[in-house]
Amino acid sequence: MGGAGGKAEYDGFKVNHTFHILGKEIPLKDISLLKSKINKENVYGNMGQDVIRQFNTMTLNFDQMFIKFD
Repeated sequence: MGGAGGKAEYDGFKVNHTFHILGKEIPLKDISLLKSKINKENVYGNMGQDVIRQFNTMTLNFDQMFIKFD
């Protein structure tokens, strides 16, 4: 797994799944499904561009702590 904070290796496998969010199908490919629990201090906000780019806008509300997609 990799991102802005670096890269790490974990034991697991890849799956495909289609999520339904607000009536919209969000097909995701190669989702990393890990065999063991990850230390929560090492991984934050694992929502990738494969989800985000399927919407026109994304609102991050830090005051009320939510993410809104339109």
